[in-house]
Amino acid sequence: MNQNVEIKGARIHNLRNVDVTIPKNKLTVITGVSGSGKSSLAFDTLYEEGRKRYLMFSGTQLMVESELSVDDIRGLSPTVVVEQRIIRQSNPRSTVSTRTQIEALLSSLFANFGVMDEGYELDEPLEAAMFQKNSPKGMCPRW
Repeated sequence: MNQNVEIKGARIHNLRNVDVTIPKNKLTVITGVSGSGKSSLAFDTLYEEGRKRYLMFSGTQLMVESELSVDDIRGLSPTVVVEQRIIRQSNPRSTVSTRTQIEALLSSLFANFGVMDEGYELDEPLEAAMFQKNSPKGMCPRW
């Protein structure tokens, strides 16, 4: 199985024949100066190509534009995007996990499949509340 997403010849907006290798199963940050093509790489290349492949696989290819913005992409999985536009909310402390509602899913995942660090002296099984920022059980037991 491919451990990387490999992009060859990305060309859209400010990207001019760019080759990039991005490791899978890692948190990856795309940075650069204004106008360097960060959004073009993240949204117009990775997200759109992942979306296009998903729609073609699901049989709804009528909704897919056929124009390619890359020569080749390998190892790309289905994609989800959190738009960078400002969303008006009642709580200014809302996070990406709040907006996508993924926090509860991650808490459950960590509780069911996580392993307790040997440095903790807790004799209880992991539970979802231990991974939630607004739960007393989610606080660090020690500094």
